[in-house]
Amino acid sequence: MTETHEPRPAVPVPASPTLEPPTCSVQDLQKRYGGVHALRGVSVDFHAGQVHAILGENGAGKSTLMKILAGAESPDGGTVALNGAPITMSSVRSANDHGISIVFQELSLFPDLDVLANLFVRREIRRMGVVDRKAMRRKALPVVSELGLDVDLDAPVSTLPLHQRQLLEIAKALLVEVRVLILDEPTSSLSSTEADRLLEVIRRLKARQVAILFVSHRLEEVEAIADMVTVLRNGSWVRTVAAHETSMAELVADMIGTRPSELPDIVDVTNDRGDLTLKVRDLTVPGVLEGIDLDAHEGEILGLTGLEDSGVQELFHTIFGLIKPSAGTITMGDGSPGPRTPADAVRKGFALVPADRRHDGLMLQDSILTNVVSVTAGVTRKYGRLLPRGRMKADAKAGAAELRVKYHDLDQPVGGLSGGNQQKVVLGKWLQTAPRVVLLDDPTRGVDLGAKLEIYGVIRQLAKSGCTVLFSSSELEEYRHLCRHVMVLRRGRVRTVLSGSDIDQHTLLHSMNT
Repeated sequence: MTETHEPRPAVPVPASPTLEPPTCSVQDLQKRYGGVHALRGVSVDFHAGQVHAILGENGAGKSTLMKILAGAESPDGGTVALNGAPITMSSVRSANDHGISIVFQELSLFPDLDVLANLFVRREIRRMGVVDRKAMRRKALPVVSELGLDVDLDAPVSTLPLHQRQLLEIAKALLVEVRVLILDEPTSSLSSTEADRLLEVIRRLKARQVAILFVSHRLEEVEAIADMVTVLRNGSWVRTVAAHETSMAELVADMIGTRPSELPDIVDVTNDRGDLTLKVRDLTVPGVLEGIDLDAHEGEILGLTGLEDSGVQELFHTIFGLIKPSAGTITMGDGSPGPRTPADAVRKGFALVPADRRHDGLMLQDSILTNVVSVTAGVTRKYGRLLPRGRMKADAKAGAAELRVKYHDLDQPVGGLSGGNQQKVVLGKWLQTAPRVVLLDDPTRGVDLGAKLEIYGVIRQLAKSGCTVLFSSSELEEYRHLCRHVMVLRRGRVRTVLSGSDIDQHTLLHSMNT
């Protein structure tokens, strides 16, 4: 890519007269989920022997497009064609039959089955009606070897580390007679060495005339591997361009656009920094974090951001005592030791709102009441051994009212609430502990605008009351509205710290990728 900074016009790339007809194409693809228009008339061609990168922010429509091409979703309008002939796919299996294979970002392996069984799940080789593991092994070994996946094919998948499971998903896809290979964030859980190996495999597949669709947030990977790039924004096609004819700066501008913010301008983002609350020095977790230094103060909302392998989530977990570092120190502002375990973290005034509320933040089958008082009753022992229901209910009711949780009865299962109200229950659970340091990992993920604005108000109020807030979000726009300082992490290291007017989507995205 050439390095220029003026965005090019969003116009299609003229087809080369020598270019073969597309292996796969989509025309005027439409998809709605309720009132959300996920795809708005997207048309793109994908050619054999090319890596075609699909870029866009969260919510741009990338995953919806990939799922339709993979047979996991059906479009509401438009067509998918192979070699010019329209096709209909009712499942991932039917897409496989057409030679289209996908590696989803979220793994779909069966942990209790062994590696070989996972490679051929639902398409086992049989002889006389019996599964022929020897034939499966003969077919699997070259693919596994090509990926550099050194595993025992008879070992349960549950014994494999995450990066090997990711490579196993890719091996599954390659065992299909593939004409179109879709890779959705394939390097998100790989080390740099493993990611480089995968990129080399992609180059070999390209030489075999496979059409490869490559979705990645890592723009340097796009720069290294892509022949063509298509940018989506808000479900719409923005631009398709040859990779060598654009730059990282232009692609970032295409992804972000000039849409007006849906968030109000915030003047009093945070109070001035107060006393030092949390001090992190040379924090190291092998393969995850390396030499992290961090100072956080009373009344501050300190942003932390990076790509999926940046280490932000692991930093939160380490500070909270969920991960034990191999080196470095975490101390409180007064010099006393930081948390050693999650229970110790709670007792020292720490709260952690996790990114995945449904799995890590809530007990979905339990009542709102049980969820709200779970930490104060279980860890801080606020209610003693008798657990007086009346007092707990009064506290939960007051907390729910403060956060404007919409519910019918405190005894109803929390899983029946909307996403925004579920997130408020998670926040309410931690506010019951009167925290001093609050770790917020993507706290507005998957909630509507109204709930977002209410959660922003809670975050600002925490800071105004003197709490220290460490904040991470998958929506870069939120940092400008909440933080005066943002620390950008890249592969476990601090890349830079942005302040004031430097905190904008373009600068953040560029810093995360360079």
